[in-house]
Amino acid sequence: MARLLQLSPGVAPFDATLSLMLGIVRIFRRQGLYRNYDIAARHVPAGFRIKGQGISGNRVHPLEDLDPRRYSAEDLLIYHHGIACDAEGFIRQFPGSRFIVYHGLTPARFYLPYNLTVAGRLERGRRELQRLASAFERAYCFSRVTEADLRESGYLNIRKVDPPLQDVWTIPGPGPSSPEGLPPLYDQKFDRTMQVRTGKTIPSEEQAEEASSTATSTDTARDTETVTDTATSCTGSKKGPMLLSVGRIVPNKNHEPLIRMMSYLMSIHPEARLVFAGELRPGLDYYHRHLKDLVRTLGLQDNVEFTGLIDTPELQRLWNESDIYICSSLHEGYCLPLVEAMVRNRPVVYLRYPGSAAAETMDGAGLGFSPMNPLILSEMISELHTNDTLYQNIVRTQQQRLQQLQPEELAQDIVNQLALVGGVDD
Repeated sequence: MARLLQLSPGVAPFDATLSLMLGIVRIFRRQGLYRNYDIAARHVPAGFRIKGQGISGNRVHPLEDLDPRRYSAEDLLIYHHGIACDAEGFIRQFPGSRFIVYHGLTPARFYLPYNLTVAGRLERGRRELQRLASAFERAYCFSRVTEADLRESGYLNIRKVDPPLQDVWTIPGPGPSSPEGLPPLYDQKFDRTMQVRTGKTIPSEEQAEEASSTATSTDTARDTETVTDTATSCTGSKKGPMLLSVGRIVPNKNHEPLIRMMSYLMSIHPEARLVFAGELRPGLDYYHRHLKDLVRTLGLQDNVEFTGLIDTPELQRLWNESDIYICSSLHEGYCLPLVEAMVRNRPVVYLRYPGSAAAETMDGAGLGFSPMNPLILSEMISELHTNDTLYQNIVRTQQQRLQQLQPEELAQDIVNQLALVGGVDD
């Protein structure tokens, strides 16, 4: 049987690209189409291993170790592009079918003030994308932002799909009408989350409608009065929200306005916290110092935290402690942490910005804002934190959004493409 090779510029712990690569492996393994599953990258951390995923040798192979003569016309190459990889020679010599998954190239302008080397790799990555337009049978992307990049680079056979998520669906499932691994539209975890927030169980929409149809006008008036009293006292009794943002600490993520927003939010909720959970990437020391200096200048040392790279249990602890997920990124090819937040029933507050696919990822769910105004954003977050009805409704719309995702779409389309040219047995 044939081999499936996936190649990317680099891999790292908690890397979104690696997660998507493993998602593709999971789907193809279930279909039994390939005997061996290889993952390779231009940059591989020393000692990096992948266990329990069916990857050949439980390791990521360095690009320089790859030999196209090891592969045959029956084999499949899926190349994941997001920065310069220097793999054009190998890609063109690969004898089997070739597909590209384009994750998006961050515009180099974000890195120019901080790291010319990274800015240069991003520009080289854009030129590589253009040169490789004729090397693949089909190009895949996850948003209109990345689709536009592909068209500008000369790609003609493009398919926009949902990402093949692997490590995201952490809530047990599936529900009766959910894609594999997705939570049902109304589940016990959501019920428990709302019970912690309000001290009582929040009914499902069906339960709420049934109760409403049998209530008397006196009961309705009494309930309305109770809700009003609760909302009025909420700000004073509820501890300040814990805001979470997950991802690399890099310039395009636009952290500074969130830090400035915290000085306003603390005037409403003195115990509010903002946690940036992500790696402080080497070579961006000036950017990191700028953010930490801003935290000190505003006196937010006890309320704003940079975790650096953390392990899975620690990240899960932060998810459990969080009240709201927040994203102010100026460029995203997709936005995987937004899906992670929706799966965990955390309301998502995100910046609507032309260069970011966050709004497309949410597709009407969550709470989008534009333009970025730290004062108004702080008031919006306070309202979301203290208004349990609003909180509940946003989480429900996010669960509806999750039901729309089709995580197997990419792999299935590749199978269909291979079948058209006789590359896969029916």
